[in-house]
Amino acid sequence: EGSYTAVFGCGLIGLGAIAAAEQKGSTVIAIDIDDEKLLRARRIGAKHTINAKSENLENRINQITNNDGCSVVIEAVGAAATFRNAVSIASYSGRVVYIGYTKEEVCYDTKDFVRKEIEIYGSRNALLPEFNLVKSMIIKNPKVFKELITSEYDFLDAAKAFKYWHENTNKVTKIILRM
Repeated sequence: EGSYTAVFGCGLIGLGAIAAAEQKGSTVIAIDIDDEKLLRARRIGAKHTINAKSENLENRINQITNNDGCSVVIEAVGAAATFRNAVSIASYSGRVVYIGYTKEEVCYDTKDFVRKEIEIYGSRNALLPEFNLVKSMIIKNPKVFKELITSEYDFLDAAKAFKYWHENTNKVTKIILRM
């Protein structure tokens, strides 16, 4: 609450993190390289957006946070560059949470871990209390979570849904099959 949270990646997982951080009272900064995804991030609660392809990430973070960095940085992309960037934009005593994962090796300059006294967490699975928290957030604000649904299909049209997903991978956040 009251802190800056940066989220790398505006796919389904990143958007969920954005919505949760905003509902917890954080000022959210969404980071992606796709302007359409950044617009969706704004619609679900990101106060600031940064296109890391066309803007200088660290300059924009410093501008937004008054040179303090982000108290929480969530990486939901799974790329070596975003793993490193997450550490670089974290504030002193900040937390970095890796939700995405990469198969490539990630090399760090470890002085920032110590100098900034950051905490680094990995996150992969959720337990029943987390699912209940998400359920209550959806009930509290269903409009936000409906924004995550790209399209809906009847179950008998599942083949069409998968074809659409295959042809529009970067545009699809979530497809619902109605039964």
